[in-house]
Amino acid sequence: MIQSSLCKAITELGNGNPFQITGNTYDDFVVESADLENPVIFDRDAVVAKAQEIEAQIPWDEMRQKRNSLLAATDWTANSDVIMSEEMRVYRQQLRDLPANIASPLNLIWPAPPKS
Repeated sequence: MIQSSLCKAITELGNGNPFQITGNTYDDFVVESADLENPVIFDRDAVVAKAQEIEAQIPWDEMRQKRNSLLAATDWTANSDVIMSEEMRVYRQQLRDLPANIASPLNLIWPAPPKS
């Protein structure tokens, strides 16, 4: 995952310029510009900071994907020919309130779907 985060960070910081990366940790990675005529010089600290920012975002993105999936699974209850129960309305609102009402997605307790 670190190399993937490094690649994303370098792509973003290098404005899409081609590069090669070797190494799998923050301590041993090496970036070489693939454009020999106009090589891009990467600031190691900036790359590491950006990669760590990208990694920190992953749990939030995964939480949003699951939340969206759970909402999509109950979208049918919002059709005009269906009377939505109060329990379903509350459940869907609790899902929509994520992530605004949590400090971290790592210890998230998901709202329980209604029984009926």
